Amino acid sequence: MINRTESCCVMKYKRFAASVGQPARRHSEAAFTLTEVVVAVAICVMVFSGILLGYSVSSREAEWSGYSAAAMGLSIQQLEQARTAVYDPAQSPVVNQIYSIPLNGYSSNAATGVVTGYTWTNLDVPISGTNYTRATNFVTIKPIYITATSNIMVMMVQVDTVWRTPVANSWKFFTNSMVDYFGPDNPAMLAENANP
Repeated sequence: MINRTESCCVMKYKRFAASVGQPARRHSEAAFTLTEVVVAVAICVMVFSGILLGYSVSSREAEWSGYSAAAMGLSIQQLEQARTAVYDPAQSPVVNQIYSIPLNGYSSNAATGVVTGYTWTNLDVPISGTNYTRATNFVTIKPIYITATSNIMVMMVQVDTVWRTPVANSWKFFTNSMVDYFGPDNPAMLAENANP
């Protein structure tokens, strides 16, 4: 009579002996191949590098926008000085304080009435230490006659604000320009000269 324990062991041995020399069965669903892993890593690298590049570009553009807005504020500040100046050609002598805006490097051309000059200051952006950015306002004041038949003159004030910012390990200059026109403060004079 055959012992049950022996028959079980003999059967296991026979199965083992039959499987020796045969290639092991592959379970493709149980693991990733090297190709799949390399492709997955490459996709992850591309996605994360795109995210980092997008972050750095958006950060640089946000910084540039801050500098540009601060430079525009300086231009507006200069134009506001001209706006508060009195310009009344109906008075005797003529009052034109637009020409009296405080400027450095003040130069004027008596024949054309054009005045140029500049001012400079730091841009109004957050700083830490000595990383401030200077900006220069180049101002041009020019009289313009509205029509050839009237003697109504408006004053054109142009402000070009030049500032710099770091771009790709170097400094690059940018210019914000604004122009405004100022008419006489005396409305009675405008009514007189409207009908020659």
